[in-house]
Amino acid sequence: ETVKSTFQDIFAFTTELKSPPPLGFNPEPSIEFHHVENLNHRLDKKDRSLPVANTCINQIKIPCNPNIRRCRQFIADL
Repeated sequence: ETVKSTFQDIFAFTTELKSPPPLGFNPEPSIEFHHVENLNHRLDKKDRSLPVANTCINQIKIPCNPNIRRCRQFIADL
């Protein structure tokens, strides 16, 4: 199943902003793709298939094989 997200959706999730700041970003936003077994964050193992945003460094980590239902529920709960 394919889930479509816009750049604005990913941008807002990663930075908690609706638009770029007038002076730009420091550091620049980044996206990392991880295999679920390599994702290293503080969530329980069952939640490691979810995207993780580090808003203080403008970074998002996206699992390569996420559970689509869990991701949809996670995003709906935001």
